[in-house]
Amino acid sequence: MAFALESAAFLLTAEDIEGRLKKLCETSLDIVIMADSSPRGQELSCRMREFSGIPLVVLRRGNKPARLIVLEMGADVYLNEPVSPKQLVARVYSLLRH
Repeated sequence: MAFALESAAFLLTAEDIEGRLKKLCETSLDIVIMADSSPRGQELSCRMREFSGIPLVVLRRGNKPARLIVLEMGADVYLNEPVSPKQLVARVYSLLRH
């Protein structure tokens, strides 16, 4: 999925949180899809919420406690991996409608 997003110029990557935040500030985005709900990803979503209301979708394999933490830290949608591309697209369209 990352390859498809990257080849369509929808994927921003950076090595560290500061680099990712800088790219978020420099780029006009309609939505962020993040496949990192590690402590580093959680910090990124928290810091992103300090300056942006961009819809945030988090993809992860995880349990209920992890899901709750991610949602409390700013994610709009949490999807368990593996997620079907059709479900992801439907969630994106739903977020962009609002």
